Amino acid sequence: MIRKALIALLLVFPGVAHADWYEADSRHFAVLSKDDPKHLQKYAEQLERFDEAMRVLRGIDDPPVAPINRVTVFVVRDATEIESLAGYGVRGFYKADIGGPVAFVPRQAPSKNSFSGSRLFTSTSGGQFDLDGDSVLRHEYAHHFMFDNYPGMALPFWFVEGFAEFHATAIFNDDGSVTFGAPPTYRAASLIDRDRLSVRDMLTSDGRRMDLDEVSEVYGRGWLLIHYMTFAPSRRGQLGSFLRLLNQGKTPVEAAKVFGDLDVLQRELVKWMTAPKITVQTIPAAAIKIQPVTVRKLSDGEAAAMPARIRTKAGVDSSSALTVLSMARKIGDQFPQDTAAQIELSEAALDAKDYATARAAASRVIAIAPTVEKAYILKGRAEMAIAKAAQSSDSATWAAIRRNFIKANHLENQDPEALMLFYQSYLFAGQPPTASSKAGLYEALDLLPDEPRLRLAATFQYIADGEYQKAEAALAPIAYGASHTNRFGHFTAELADALQSGDKTRIEAAVTALKRERDKADASD
Repeated sequence: MIRKALIALLLVFPGVAHADWYEADSRHFAVLSKDDPKHLQKYAEQLERFDEAMRVLRGIDDPPVAPINRVTVFVVRDATEIESLAGYGVRGFYKADIGGPVAFVPRQAPSKNSFSGSRLFTSTSGGQFDLDGDSVLRHEYAHHFMFDNYPGMALPFWFVEGFAEFHATAIFNDDGSVTFGAPPTYRAASLIDRDRLSVRDMLTSDGRRMDLDEVSEVYGRGWLLIHYMTFAPSRRGQLGSFLRLLNQGKTPVEAAKVFGDLDVLQRELVKWMTAPKITVQTIPAAAIKIQPVTVRKLSDGEAAAMPARIRTKAGVDSSSALTVLSMARKIGDQFPQDTAAQIELSEAALDAKDYATARAAASRVIAIAPTVEKAYILKGRAEMAIAKAAQSSDSATWAAIRRNFIKANHLENQDPEALMLFYQSYLFAGQPPTASSKAGLYEALDLLPDEPRLRLAATFQYIADGEYQKAEAALAPIAYGASHTNRFGHFTAELADALQSGDKTRIEAAVTALKRERDKADASD
């Protein structure tokens, strides 16, 4: 949420006057920044090298990515602005938003990161133990990468966070190579100073119900276990076998048998952590092949709209939404023919529940540039909100609304938002979803597998159709880490348990409770 006072403060400095905004476009990213174009291009290239190096390390292909599903990275002024967007102490953050995944990092000169290969933690001086914005971005992108490449898998919380931490410490060498395996020094305390969470606890307990102390240790200890399983020859293949068994329905205790004696594994991990040298692996530059990155200067209207756009994409509450709308309205009035300025005005108006303004701005974009897919989505959203508020059941009205989403889908058939909205239009109209709308919902989840609301919508629809096994599979990726990886906490875990039981009464009660919690969260956004 954006606090109103901080928004007001930021309005005093709406973007460092006269600085130019640029966008770097690449295969997996769109990076927006007020930066030197050459430096921005290098930054985007580094992100692409990170993605490709992970693929080489893990043996993962790189299928085509729809532009709408790339991660948009907003590089903002500094850490203070990051905190104004997400809260005190936050250094960077990522959102798997239905409108496209986004990330926010502070503008800073890239540090010269290096690793000597010596013991894990050898110093307590300087900023070595600080978590910087780039590390946060790599951590969160590793989540995106993992869910995108292992869709639909139930993954334990310790694995999810350990996988992200392992890749977040990547080192970008001057020769173009990338090194994996360096320790997350900012997690030193969880490895050295605490001993609540053993490897047995992590592997065999229900990660959905860890207490806060255990959760704080998972990041470092998860990194250590992933690191060991990646590099220890005697353990090769065990982690993959463990995950496969979990997804075949085995309990964590049963699946953990692939590791043998867990007390032996615990001793091996301690020895691994305290070894004089730490194992790393360098992916040579010749193995990291990326496509060209292009950089363009934003138009005057696009650049003027960026302060409002950043705050819209970061998320607003009912109070700050009005402030952002005021910003967007001024820019929209100044640039009535600029599609980016009008798109931002429409989005800001939707957040502020000014649906007439949202529809009008989207309609202006369609008149100016009828191939801008986002305009049809925004126009359809505004019209759907108006019809929903009026409790309209008129079939012609809803058919007209759906034509917006159909047009958007024709322009970009890999946009999950258009598919999701088409499905939702039947629910809001009080009509049973059609087979095609349900198919669209499931396709949307395939396109954006780490969006929790999409996953919940698919789960609820499977349950409504009596397909409990499919519902259980759809819910599993978020149910495993319910209290930590999504905001619906134990409600998700309870539904997962109910689905396993097959008790219809219990399932219905769990669905009702989870929907109530989801709607409460939607109302507060």
